[in-house]
Amino acid sequence: MTNKKKMLLSIILLEGFVYGGLMYLFHIDFAKHYIVLYYIFQFIFSRYREDNHLIWEEMKMIIQANGMLFLVQVLFNDVLQQNIFDLATLTALIIVFDIILNRTMRVIFRKYVADRVLVIGIGKHANDFVKITRENRFAMMNVLACVDINHVEGFENYHQACRVEDVEVVDYKLLDEVIEKYRINSVMLAIPDSSKSQMQRIIMDLFDKVPIVKYMPRVNGMMTFDSTIADFDGKLVVTSSQTKTHVIGKIIKRIIDIIGGILGVLSLIPLSVIIKVISLKNGDHASIFFTQDRIGKDGKKIRIYKYRSMIPNAEAELERLMKENEDIRIEYLTNKKLVNDPRITKIGHFIRRTSIDEFPQFINVLMGNMSLVGPRPYLFREKEDMSIYYKSVIKCKPGITGMWQAHGRSDLSFKERLVLDDYYYRNWNVWLDLTIVYKTVKSVIFKKGAM
Repeated sequence: MTNKKKMLLSIILLEGFVYGGLMYLFHIDFAKHYIVLYYIFQFIFSRYREDNHLIWEEMKMIIQANGMLFLVQVLFNDVLQQNIFDLATLTALIIVFDIILNRTMRVIFRKYVADRVLVIGIGKHANDFVKITRENRFAMMNVLACVDINHVEGFENYHQACRVEDVEVVDYKLLDEVIEKYRINSVMLAIPDSSKSQMQRIIMDLFDKVPIVKYMPRVNGMMTFDSTIADFDGKLVVTSSQTKTHVIGKIIKRIIDIIGGILGVLSLIPLSVIIKVISLKNGDHASIFFTQDRIGKDGKKIRIYKYRSMIPNAEAELERLMKENEDIRIEYLTNKKLVNDPRITKIGHFIRRTSIDEFPQFINVLMGNMSLVGPRPYLFREKEDMSIYYKSVIKCKPGITGMWQAHGRSDLSFKERLVLDDYYYRNWNVWLDLTIVYKTVKSVIFKKGAM
């Protein structure tokens, strides 16, 4: 039995032991029947599997499995005669325990069970993959080295800048040696822009040397997580499904927006008083609020609210700066922002760094022209630069936070932000929204890439 199987078996036994103990504490009858049902639903939702995935997916499966178990218990409650409140409390407790247990076990045993991964490629995709595995220890993947393919025969036109940080980079001619040195059991091909012949060349070189070979495919706007793969008499056929928000999904999203909007607007009362007092002490007597027209759903004009973080005549000042300084003009036209923006006020640096400037947009959320999560509310002057992404971005209400805020925040370029907003539209679901909210809060707390 492998170490990974031993870890999963330990998790299975511990979960059953705790579930049975909680039922005893709540004086719930039919304990044996419930434990059997508990395991049935865990397996139905693919809980106990050896493949590598992130904690967000595990949390989703835990909530789905235990939520379904709770519904079954409620449906048959006329027979079982249990207290609904006790069942709900038990379900909530076991969900929390399962999440904590699974993460803790994977962190503790990571050293012994994590796949020993070799990444082929040293470009942006490789660097992003390494970063994700380092920040998400739940995935049980330990990247030990990356392979430079720039000088490999047949890859002369596939140049990759070396961007991988804190990991050994080796030449492709040392492929066999590095596999043996690190006892590699998994390879990730992080070269999605390679041709079919280039990919086949590497796969053949890896043949019979490692048990697991994964690759990042070259994708386009048609590929989503709703896409399916089928064998069509020897031909690999991908069926793409353009994601559409169902009525139930829209209702759930709006309910979450209303609850979040109410809580957010209530927080504006003390926050506005504090910001106004500090602004007055700094000699700034102008309004602490700032309004601006942005592109809303279906391309309609919406007026968004923000705390003012710049001088009152910021737009006119930007025009002046771009006329007088060519570097500033190029930087703004490229990234739609300035890294060291001279227009930001003293308190503006603080409210931007903490993202407090976005809080008044909870008013927009309550009004219904924005959502808690969605694409960035783009400026009308940015419409032309949005190019092909404009059509997909305006399919959603803009959000206070979104994909790009949760994946690098202001560290990303304008094009990268558009790609992530397009991804959000094509792959939206309620769970994605909840994940983005959590990751945004985490980014703000640790001040990573804050604006």
